[in-house]
Amino acid sequence: MLPNQKLVQALNKMDIVEPTDVQSSVIPQVLQGVDVIARSPTGTGKTLAYLLPAMQNLDDSAEMQKRVQVLVLTPSYELAAQVASVAKGLWEAAETQGVPPVLLVGGANISRQIEVLKTKPRVVVGTPGRVMELIEMKKLTGHFIKTLVLDEYDKLFEKNNAGHIEAIVKATPRSRQTLLFSATSASVPIALNNAVQIYVGAKVPQTIRHMAVICERRDKFKAVRKFINREEVSKAIIFVRDATAAVYYAEKLNHHGIPCFALGAGIGNAERKTALEHLRNGKIRVMAATDAAARGLDISGLQIVFNADPPFNADEYLHRAGRVGRINNFGEVITFISGNERVGFEKIMKKLNLEAGVSYERF
Repeated sequence: MLPNQKLVQALNKMDIVEPTDVQSSVIPQVLQGVDVIARSPTGTGKTLAYLLPAMQNLDDSAEMQKRVQVLVLTPSYELAAQVASVAKGLWEAAETQGVPPVLLVGGANISRQIEVLKTKPRVVVGTPGRVMELIEMKKLTGHFIKTLVLDEYDKLFEKNNAGHIEAIVKATPRSRQTLLFSATSASVPIALNNAVQIYVGAKVPQTIRHMAVICERRDKFKAVRKFINREEVSKAIIFVRDATAAVYYAEKLNHHGIPCFALGAGIGNAERKTALEHLRNGKIRVMAATDAAARGLDISGLQIVFNADPPFNADEYLHRAGRVGRINNFGEVITFISGNERVGFEKIMKKLNLEAGVSYERF
């Protein structure tokens, strides 16, 4: 599938021997140079599905060696940082010549980023606002971009990012290849060149166990705390509907001796980075997060997802459940429902063909 033997060897070093479904579907199309719109559930390997062929297609000529050829845009700092980390690991494992991929995100020191761009990287990963800022300052040029990737494009086309995306697209050549990836379906308001649409079935991995806990709304915090202790949780995410609720759960859990951090709107990049590092290395046990804040998070060893507030629809459930059970690892999703929330939850389970496998417990 990949003619570049160094990339194949890099995958072997990373203990990746078989492509996932989305990788098998996407990579041949990208190598042929066509535009791609790909929808695949969270945790199915989308990042490598675009990074591998994009790096395969890099132009090694003397003229292009010092040009930005691949630009990956994501809606959040966390996702950008994860993609950049994978790209750098792949670059180094393949022993690719030149400057490794660089990360350009808002909230970070822009002067340092300008200095990094002077080293002439060929692959850039960033968030729309900062990338557009650097283009406007003429510190980053899109004139030579061969591959433009919009990861979680449904979020990138939302109001806060749409203007930046439109401007960035205009700053790149019409001949570029555009790759759009998401876990959910969304319209595409930019022009593409005979794009191929790829859909890998939206299903929850069979390695995930599903449970619903029926309780009064006023008892939800007590119920969540009980299950954190009962399941002997060392690494978990609690999903809530807004940033205020995330702060509430974090403060209450910390008060009860369960180290927790709130991930939501208004939290700076440095704090978010520290919180994620603490969850990964075990300094905190739990993260309370909104759906938007947890977009694209990939936390190795995550055991359980707690839905303190049930998701609104099946796509949200898939997004949340996708934090665990990644690449066939075991995981658990526990949803706390009160009053008429049970009706909506059961509709979601039915739509995802999971109703027969859900266990119920009353708090």
